[in-house]
Amino acid sequence: MRTYWVMTRVVPVWIVRVTSWLLGVKRLTFLAIVWFGGLITWANAGFGDLYLNLSVVVVLAIGFAWLSIELPWEDIDRLVAYARRPRAERAALRRFDKRWQDYMVAAGLARRSVSGDGSTAVPPLYGLEFNELGQLVARPGLLLGQTVADGESASEVLRAAVDADRLRVVPNAARTGVELVFSFGDALMVPLPPVLPVSGEGVPVDVARMGLTEDGRDWRLNLRISTLFGGATGSGKGSMLWSLVWSQLPNIATGRVQVQGVDLKGGMELSMGRPLFTRLATEPAEAVVLLEEAAGQCQERAKRMAGSVRSHTASLEEPMVMIVVDELAALVAYSTDRDLMRRAEAALAVLLTQGRAVGFYVHGFLQDPRKEVLKLRNLFTQAVGLRLNGPEEAAMMLSHDAVRAGARCQDISRTTPGVAYVIDETGLVTRVRATYVSDEQIREASERFPAPIQIPIVVPDIQPATRSRRTRTERSEAA
Repeated sequence: MRTYWVMTRVVPVWIVRVTSWLLGVKRLTFLAIVWFGGLITWANAGFGDLYLNLSVVVVLAIGFAWLSIELPWEDIDRLVAYARRPRAERAALRRFDKRWQDYMVAAGLARRSVSGDGSTAVPPLYGLEFNELGQLVARPGLLLGQTVADGESASEVLRAAVDADRLRVVPNAARTGVELVFSFGDALMVPLPPVLPVSGEGVPVDVARMGLTEDGRDWRLNLRISTLFGGATGSGKGSMLWSLVWSQLPNIATGRVQVQGVDLKGGMELSMGRPLFTRLATEPAEAVVLLEEAAGQCQERAKRMAGSVRSHTASLEEPMVMIVVDELAALVAYSTDRDLMRRAEAALAVLLTQGRAVGFYVHGFLQDPRKEVLKLRNLFTQAVGLRLNGPEEAAMMLSHDAVRAGARCQDISRTTPGVAYVIDETGLVTRVRATYVSDEQIREASERFPAPIQIPIVVPDIQPATRSRRTRTERSEAA
């Protein structure tokens, strides 16, 4: 039988295994020590050794009982988890802990002690571990006078010092402390294929399963909020758009969700899935009519709901309406017809300010997030930042706080279209990747999940009013 030597005593392997299990169970540390010491005594029976072993058991039991009182059980659990880590991870944790002061000094988070003895005060390190995804999680404290913003501003220096691929600064709910999550490698490097849903499958209308987060969880986007997607050419806006539509295929087929599309690139992006759209506009005049009629329907539904319900529930009679606008800037900034731009902005303002409660939502896609391009940018209460051209554009899309917390949209690789940064419902910055929907999959989905009705867009044939141009002589004669 396999045995171990402990304190010059022979211990059978089954005793070691049972003791290891007891150490891993919360609040059984004392029992584990008594068990281990007692069985050592039994395995090495001898009157002279009996008192020695019992004395060791009593001393260790008292020591562990004191630790159990003085230390939180979460700390004891972390100690046990550390002991069970592979040797390479334990060595990495020891190196990080040893260099903690150097990291803090390099990041500008250490300072001269207020005690006046000339020593250096360093933020304490309260926790250090690898999580189940292989990410290094550090839980530092804050010195007197420091805030979460100080940790966020030092994030890039810390990431480079630790030689990590990414660093997320995760504040607690009260913003009085942070977690530093260092990621090594890229879980979002490989494109994600979508899964074609089953006809009649129950799919929620409130959220869209868009892809994966860097933590390996499903990325679910709230559909009950109008969303702005921003990214440079080739950043993967098409992946975002079709993942959005793909998530609602069964509801589109039943009529609980209507998708209305605007594609001012002549329909290059959306026409391939034409059967999925209740309405589709490919010209500026058609787009304005679509938006104005949707704004009118939004206001009419609000009047019907007034006094009865405060939030919309999707049904066949009152479906949820998703308005998807590709190249939004071409509609509100780059058009040569100023009247059409003015009308489009007015209709979008109605939908963005009044549509949430009654089930009308706008999902816009653009390349340039500047305010002079999209005046209504702040009315989109949810934003997704794909690859952008600089930290300024990332701040325009997500906020300066998000950039300080690690949303580095400008560093997203050109080889990973569909990767983006989002701010989730808890306010945390999350790195995500949308699924890639191929042309063949769009055609297959269009055949299996067509919208039950197709509503044509009729542009009124109205001639624009023109002012007569008379010469100064003609005007003076008329006077």
